[in-house]
Amino acid sequence: MTGSQDVAADKDILDKYRLTHILNLGTFCPNHFPHTITYRNVMCDDNVDIKVLPKFPVTFKFIDEGRA
Repeated sequence: MTGSQDVAADKDILDKYRLTHILNLGTFCPNHFPHTITYRNVMCDDNVDIKVLPKFPVTFKFIDEGRA
């Protein structure tokens, strides 16, 4: 499931889908529920000059851990 910062701030939706982990790529998006959700912050500006490939290993590792 993917979503916007609005979904990441909606506890009812997160609970409905039993989400336990959020990969936060937003520069200005806070982690709203740090006591009940596991977060990984990877700062990634929405800019064509940003090199995203180097960010993949850490994001894939977090996703794999969340799925385990």
